[in-house]
Amino acid sequence: MRRRIPSGLELEHLRRHIAELLDMLATLEAPLEGGWSPPVDILARPDEYVVRIDVPGVSREGIAISLCGNELRVSGCKHAPRPLIPHRRFHAVERGFGHFELEIPLPGPVACSSARARLRHGVLEIRLPRLPERRNTVYAVAITDEEP
Repeated sequence: MRRRIPSGLELEHLRRHIAELLDMLATLEAPLEGGWSPPVDILARPDEYVVRIDVPGVSREGIAISLCGNELRVSGCKHAPRPLIPHRRFHAVERGFGHFELEIPLPGPVACSSARARLRHGVLEIRLPRLPERRNTVYAVAITDEEP
């Protein structure tokens, strides 16, 4: 195994860069927008699947929902807040901002045309009526007499 031992000069250079980055982060006037992934719950009821996604601060117009096969796709954007008073700075930023995109595999087939969604108190709730599972179902096929 080969290992390179850094010299004191390299360590000092690295320390300086880290200090500069920390200074830049400490003086941000607003959080940077990046990607985030909201938490998701999937509830299986006998007649439907219920998907709940926490999207506080995201408007209804900022969300897109689509179904493709047995996959639910949800995307949207949450904009970063700006300080209300000029020359004020954030001291902590833990909430996610920016674009998000979720691909949620569904446990079974759903009636796409009957799907409903509601955004209330920062929670997006999507209700997907279930279709009967057809895999591993045995169907009897009747045999008819031959016709001349």
